[in-house]
Amino acid sequence: MPEYAIDLKDIRKSYGKEDILKGITLKIEKNQIYGILGPNGAGKSTLLGILSTLLTHDSGTVSILGMDPNTERSAIAKRTNISTGATSFFYTFTPKEILKYYGLLYGIRQPQLNNKIDELIRDLNITSFENQKFSNLSTGMKQKIALAKSLINDPELLFLDELTIGLDVEVAKDIRDYIRSLPGKKGTTIILTSHNLFEIEELCEKIAIIKQGKIIAEGSVRDIKKDIQFENTITIALYDEKVDLAFLEDIKGIIDYNQSGSELTIHTKESAEYAEQIISRLKEKHTRIKGLEITKTSLEDIFLKITKR
Repeated sequence: MPEYAIDLKDIRKSYGKEDILKGITLKIEKNQIYGILGPNGAGKSTLLGILSTLLTHDSGTVSILGMDPNTERSAIAKRTNISTGATSFFYTFTPKEILKYYGLLYGIRQPQLNNKIDELIRDLNITSFENQKFSNLSTGMKQKIALAKSLINDPELLFLDELTIGLDVEVAKDIRDYIRSLPGKKGTTIILTSHNLFEIEELCEKIAIIKQGKIIAEGSVRDIKKDIQFENTITIALYDEKVDLAFLEDIKGIIDYNQSGSELTIHTKESAEYAEQIISRLKEKHTRIKGLEITKTSLEDIFLKITKR
């Protein structure tokens, strides 16, 4: 039997007359990175607030690390933590002082706390600015401090909201690499929410897509692709904008297609064999072709297709 870090059954939440969550049922196994995504207003922030015990739910049952947040909130708080993309700390504190402050709030005693601070400063490459004031740090440095703070108590369950928002490529990669190592290295279960779908696809073993307060797709990215038969994308650059594409309806395996100006985008179950047929038919119609690109369908493609259905 799998062990679940989170087990939700028919969770509902309203503000006044507005229903935000409309029956969320979800099980998240331990020791993995799990992504939650959805368009703005879908209910992600409300769901994250309930999972992190910052909000209460109206109905349904919630189990977090096997505990009930209604009666065991303090015990859950000791074993969880959270980091957001809009974190702010005491401006005059240095990174070491910030980490010590939050470590003491969690009741971590010396010398364990100093050892943990040294470990985080080393692992997250904070050494070069560990004694600078927070107000003088760059966005990337501040984000590393926020992540370090969320790990000060070695949480079993970690919530990360917009992990690398506003960061340069190199810093974002460093943070993603570190996060990827945590389930295996520390046994941490990570719940990740982000508008960066590349980041979600790269890090998460499974995802849930929320729309209008309901889960509309759940599983691995690969499984979701199969469920909606949305495997590959063929992009053809044409010289002509007015092309009769009715023949595409007769080619089995083409899921959908769209022409925007001189660019033709086709989603197929496979790739190469359909590309050959399409090119051949276009040539028969004396349609001039500038270029061809075949790509695996991205999570962004899937997200847009599912949320617009």
